[in-house]
Amino acid sequence: MVVDTIQSIKDTEKKADEIIKQADQESKDILTKATQEASKLKEDAKISSTKKAAADLEEAKAQGNQVLQQQEENTKNEIKGLNEKVKEKENEAIQLILEGLV
Repeated sequence: MVVDTIQSIKDTEKKADEIIKQADQESKDILTKATQEASKLKEDAKISSTKKAAADLEEAKAQGNQVLQQQEENTKNEIKGLNEKVKEKENEAIQLILEGLV
């Protein structure tokens, strides 16, 4: 009977050791998996932010080009208006010269 009790204690200790080893392994596996998932999330976030930054840059370039085109159009219109005023003044000057000659 004492031998059976001792054997039972040894068996229980052996099972406890196996459970502890299994728990250690499971905790290592969970930690490894969590580390891998965290790395993947970090990389995904980096890729996502890089793509967003590139898209934002393209949008800024497009807006900049639009502003430049509008300014170019405004400048052309202003030049056209100034050229028309120059023609008017030239015609007035010619008219004054002709009047002075007559």
